[in-house]
Amino acid sequence: MEGYFAQERNIALVVQICDMRHSPTKDDRTMIDFLYQNDYPFIIALTKMDKLKKSQQVRRLEELREELSDYPDIRLCPCSSNDGTGIDEIRKIIEKSVEEFTE
Repeated sequence: MEGYFAQERNIALVVQICDMRHSPTKDDRTMIDFLYQNDYPFIIALTKMDKLKKSQQVRRLEELREELSDYPDIRLCPCSSNDGTGIDEIRKIIEKSVEEFTE
């Protein structure tokens, strides 16, 4: 991963994908820490939210915020590719990031 980011690239936004149902894996945490420490703009797309009941979604989001509390400004974006929930929000974040990057 460091090799990829070490090349001269214009990065407007990185979208880290994590399964909302589970705590971030060691690899997830390594990537999040790398992005955060190197000031890359990023969001975390929390996938498979449709597999959780509404109350479980709320609880998991709170738990994830606590689990990732070392990163106070982290943007968590719950979504579901199955029913499309949250996809428009992520698309808007990407579009805005690209617009701001190219200005």
